[in-house]
Amino acid sequence: MWVAEPSATTYGPVTKSATAGGHTVTATAQVTEVVWDMGNGDTITCTKGTPHPATLDKDTQSPDCGYRYTKDGHYTITATTHWNITWNG
Repeated sequence: MWVAEPSATTYGPVTKSATAGGHTVTATAQVTEVVWDMGNGDTITCTKGTPHPATLDKDTQSPDCGYRYTKDGHYTITATTHWNITWNG
């Protein structure tokens, strides 16, 4: 599993500044982890992951963020990203 085409809007870093009353605050946000809920009670925590090459056999193990179901079925998978925000001013 992986974040498709990670960019500032999907993975970070995103940096924004705001100024008011002569003071400027700058904040930077970046994803620290992605928690994948596999739809069967299992969760997997990864970073952005590495895309699975289309040329590899479907049974090839993921290099850094994979999961294998032990039972056939239909599963709803969700991913939750956790962002870390740092700021200074």
